[in-house]
Amino acid sequence: MTVTDQQTQKQQEADALKVKGNEQLKLNNFEKAIDFYTKAIEIQPNAIYYSNRAQANIKLENYGLAINDANESIKLNKDYLKAYYRRAVAYSAILEYKKSLNDANLVLARAPKDKGCLSLKKELVKIMNQLKFEKAIEMEDDKSRFNVDAVMESYSDLDVSYKGPELKVTKIPAKSKEEQDGLDVEITRDYIDSMIKLFKDGHKIPKAHVMAILYKANQLFVNESSMVEIGLSRSKTSDKEYQDEEVEKITVCAHLSLQW
Repeated sequence: MTVTDQQTQKQQEADALKVKGNEQLKLNNFEKAIDFYTKAIEIQPNAIYYSNRAQANIKLENYGLAINDANESIKLNKDYLKAYYRRAVAYSAILEYKKSLNDANLVLARAPKDKGCLSLKKELVKIMNQLKFEKAIEMEDDKSRFNVDAVMESYSDLDVSYKGPELKVTKIPAKSKEEQDGLDVEITRDYIDSMIKLFKDGHKIPKAHVMAILYKANQLFVNESSMVEIGLSRSKTSDKEYQDEEVEKITVCAHLSLQW
């Protein structure tokens, strides 16, 4: 048997094991699938075998192993897009969103209609925009979060290139030395609708708006009563003397505050 014949035979044996692995993968027998792919790799390393084993590892939530397998697959064939996609899925699962998006973009650059990758990218963009928003509302200290002057100062630094919805904020001077200045934040239905559309389009509102909205929310919570009475209705229909409902009032703590 020639060297070429030996290589052909090894390839055939490895392919047969890959087929068995694929069958187990379809049956959701992921560990058995991994065994077959591993045997195939031992005989003849191949980008497809590594990528398929990565998929089985993803199903078992072995994301680190899946990333390793995808890396090996890419080393053997840098043009094998499934390996990049599966690595993107694994990265996303361990919250490595930027790395996941990089791989997703690479796949879509070559296969722009790939449904799985399009769906993954959409979700990644949504998550990353949310993280950006959360980061935008982080302030240096508690005192500055709802400080009137800090909010107004942020408005003076508002980026002139911002073309989103306008939020009207007016400073209300204190009536006496004992009082503090306040803010009138006009959050209209039109503003909310425009803000939602802005988020859906992948944009964000400026920090000045975030600070003003948080100021308004905090004032609403602060003005709420800390104690409230709740009426509880109960009836005892099995006894004639309890034909009418009896109302019992209890007092509960209903104080709300923003948590940071």
